[in-house]
Amino acid sequence: MINFLDLTKIRISSLTERDSLRSFNCGVTQIDRHAKKKAAKQCEKKRARVFIAHDDSSKIAKGFFQLSLSLEDDSKLKKGDERDLWAGSAHLIYVNWLAVQTQLQGNKLGTFLLMDALVKAYRASIYLPILGVGIRPLNERNKITYSKHGFQIGIGEEKKEHPLMIMPIWHLHDLFEGGK
Repeated sequence: MINFLDLTKIRISSLTERDSLRSFNCGVTQIDRHAKKKAAKQCEKKRARVFIAHDDSSKIAKGFFQLSLSLEDDSKLKKGDERDLWAGSAHLIYVNWLAVQTQLQGNKLGTFLLMDALVKAYRASIYLPILGVGIRPLNERNKITYSKHGFQIGIGEEKKEHPLMIMPIWHLHDLFEGGK
């Protein structure tokens, strides 16, 4: 059973309290373990930024995502007209993790979190020379969702269990600037 969630009451803020993720459970052991044990540490060490979705009455995470910078081999990106844009490697804003508490899945909170991650990536791209946003889906359902939002599977990643999916920076700019 899916619990109704009013997205207008959800806030997304930087992780400031370790306890926000201590009881996190999205049903994927790998993500739950990371949320409980590693996310806050990576944030404290400035290796990544973690953002949580919560309501005004609590700092307990209903969902979260983690962003970092990543350097990928440009061969995953090269195709057609893009060949001359990459110089051996490509800097990406990487969505390391994106998850929603089990009881809240199916309420569009994941899409809400993804859009916030993309807004943050867009804002960073104004100041940093990044060439896109990368994410690795953990299942087929996520792969389909990310495709619907403009992510494409990187070259040579098609047969991998968790392929790197990339949204090129110009798609991100079109999304938020209306194709100016």
